[in-house]
Amino acid sequence: MSSLEVAPGLWFAGDTSLIGNRDNQTLERFHEKLLWSDAPDDRLHGLLSIVYWGYYASADPKRAYNPGRALKKVEHIVGGRVGQQKPSLDMIDAALRTARTAVEDERLDVALAAVMGIQNMGMSFASKVLMFFSPASAAVYDSVIAKKIHALATTNDTWWPLYVNPLSPNTAKKAAAYKQWCGFCGEKAVALNASGTDWSDLGISGQAWRAVDVERSLFAM
Repeated sequence: MSSLEVAPGLWFAGDTSLIGNRDNQTLERFHEKLLWSDAPDDRLHGLLSIVYWGYYASADPKRAYNPGRALKKVEHIVGGRVGQQKPSLDMIDAALRTARTAVEDERLDVALAAVMGIQNMGMSFASKVLMFFSPASAAVYDSVIAKKIHALATTNDTWWPLYVNPLSPNTAKKAAAYKQWCGFCGEKAVALNASGTDWSDLGISGQAWRAVDVERSLFAM
């Protein structure tokens, strides 16, 4: 299976040439443009491409670079899993529009809850969607980040408000922790920029810090 018909006449196929290079800035521009588009088909394409990218470029070497598995995960978003009711594409788009408005209003907890309202969208991938909406203010929160925050919290209590198990069924708790996490990353980015510190990506130096860059630096530790 190399492509998927998500609606009559509307097909999705993951672009592995884009995803395989792991160029963060190219990925960000590509997905940000789709998510902020006025066209519902573009917004859906952005969502599905993020899901595809996340599974195709998995950090788990046993699961990475498997286009069939990645496309199957996309199918779960638009078609549901076995035994689930097929979701409405209108409802998916309504969730994305709610999230977009919340991101504009700097209400990242509301934005996360909106995207998690899409069937089979957990916290990790919902946070990826928000990161592509606004890399400057939103960061990814997945099991790796949660594990690192938990380790920090065991020696410093100030980290506990930022911690949550991404698999927890408590949406409100996940949204609250995510808001705290993005606030932390954003504040660190402001401080780093004020100090004159920058970072480089693929040999391009002089990059200003954003929330997602702080998250990525912690992810790489």
